[in-house]
Amino acid sequence: QVWFNFTRVAGGRVNLPAISLGDLGSNFNIQGPKALPQLTVSGYFGVGGALAGPVTTTDFYSLRDLVSMTKGKHSINFGAELALDKNMIVGNLYNFGVFTFQTSAPTTTGNALADFVTGQVNTMEQDTPYHGLLSDWHTALFVQDDYRVTPRLTANLGLRWDIDVPPVESSNLTGTFVPNVQSTVVPSAPLGLLYPGDKGVPRGIVDLRWHHISPRVGFAWDPFGDGKTAVRAAAGVFYGSVSGNEWNQPANAQPFAIRQTFNSITSFTNVYGNPASFPNGDPFPYTYSPSAPRFLPAASVETISQSTQWPLVYQINTAVQRQLPSQVSATIAYVGTLSHDLPIMIDDNYAPYAPGASTSQTSINARRPYDPGVLGQNIFLISNQTASYHSLQFSVHRPLTHNLTLNGFYVLSHSFQSSNESAVGLATAQDFAHLEEERGPTDNDRRHTASISGIWDLDYYKGSNRFLSQAANHWTISSIAIFYSGAPVNIVTGSNRNFDSANNNRPNLVRGQNAFLDPHRSRAAAAAAWFNTAAFAPNGPGLGTGPYGADGDVGRDYLRAPGYRDVDLGIFRNITFVRFTLQLR
Repeated sequence: QVWFNFTRVAGGRVNLPAISLGDLGSNFNIQGPKALPQLTVSGYFGVGGALAGPVTTTDFYSLRDLVSMTKGKHSINFGAELALDKNMIVGNLYNFGVFTFQTSAPTTTGNALADFVTGQVNTMEQDTPYHGLLSDWHTALFVQDDYRVTPRLTANLGLRWDIDVPPVESSNLTGTFVPNVQSTVVPSAPLGLLYPGDKGVPRGIVDLRWHHISPRVGFAWDPFGDGKTAVRAAAGVFYGSVSGNEWNQPANAQPFAIRQTFNSITSFTNVYGNPASFPNGDPFPYTYSPSAPRFLPAASVETISQSTQWPLVYQINTAVQRQLPSQVSATIAYVGTLSHDLPIMIDDNYAPYAPGASTSQTSINARRPYDPGVLGQNIFLISNQTASYHSLQFSVHRPLTHNLTLNGFYVLSHSFQSSNESAVGLATAQDFAHLEEERGPTDNDRRHTASISGIWDLDYYKGSNRFLSQAANHWTISSIAIFYSGAPVNIVTGSNRNFDSANNNRPNLVRGQNAFLDPHRSRAAAAAAWFNTAAFAPNGPGLGTGPYGADGDVGRDYLRAPGYRDVDLGIFRNITFVRFTLQLR
């Protein structure tokens, strides 16, 4: 057994030396800064996880010039820009170890807490330090014309061309994956892993994209010519950039470093004793040698698809603004965004459920489609995801009149995405072979948002009584109230009941049960049970969706959390002396 001891010194402060699991009677061989492991006991608690973190720096060099000219009804702006972005990172992630306990572990007692007490580990991740030195160039040409068609109509026309060079790593610590092709640069690599210098693989992995041409168009119109109504609309195409952290991912995986999850662990004490995960024993310390790169069986790698595209966004908006009596102005608008080619990192060597499967390392490795037993998880960057945002927006503004200012807005919106995509590390999905199961709202989707704010200056007394003037005037009351509807909540089982390599199951819905309870119940009842727990049942083979019915049929972000209200009020008083003013708040 490994014991965790905590010491408290009364009346003083003591600085304890940093320790790791290996200092507590375990053969855990830490590489990098010392820290205690992260522990996750499903359904009970989670502790630890204090990342030493990356040390990063960015040098950004930019040259930009803009020329403006007016000719007749045209106001033309055109220019160019050139930029070099250099990202440097030296990182430590989970080098201290991440241990999870779930009832789907091969040796489970049936209770995750009992598994923790008896040392029945479900999975363990251990990383090694890594580094990456990335550089990428960006060039752009652009032109915009503000064309005054008539005194009441102005058109905005623009065009932009971006030339983005894929980031390159200074020591070529990057790679891609092409099934059934053997690398000549690293002949010892598992089949399919290719590196810069292999046939058809440039230093930046993907070819230079020349097609990033972005048109924009818009107009502003005064339909009645009285200056009290404005109609505006615009649409444009925008290309995003790829993240340096996204392109840096291969550098923190084999053969350059280790970032791997192991599914068969003997115990806390004998971490590396199970040959299913460690056929050659303890693999640490692990050091990369360009002349003799090595891979652990089954090697967990990170790669970039050669078909990766830069994100593409279509943005559309239209608005009508009207000046109303009492100097009140009101606006109603539609704002929409359609996003394509969003990045996601999937396990391209995902081990799906099959009859007779278990969560053991041997079972998972045997079900992987590429080079089973040699190649493990392949965290693969692709860019085939989509997202959308649509909103109807209302706003009202009343400027300072009679000592009163008022503002208010309300937004009805919906944001949706094809998956919970991630460009930094493995995405969250219950079945990487069926990403269609991940369609749902974005994590920051809020259907209703409203805000009301105002400032009221109490300076109405105009009499000659100095005392009354000082007592009644110079007060300010300021208030703002913000209202949000509930955020999406993802329901998971905390157990790997489809025995796959993603370990992120959702449950099944129970027929005849409604998961949503009345949100207008008493506060005590809502706090005791916000949703109907009886509406969910464990998934499992034959009890869900997907092949063999192993996946849960509850959608991602299925539930909604309670709404949120924030009301702030401030009262201010200015006291003016001869040469200065004191404000009490």
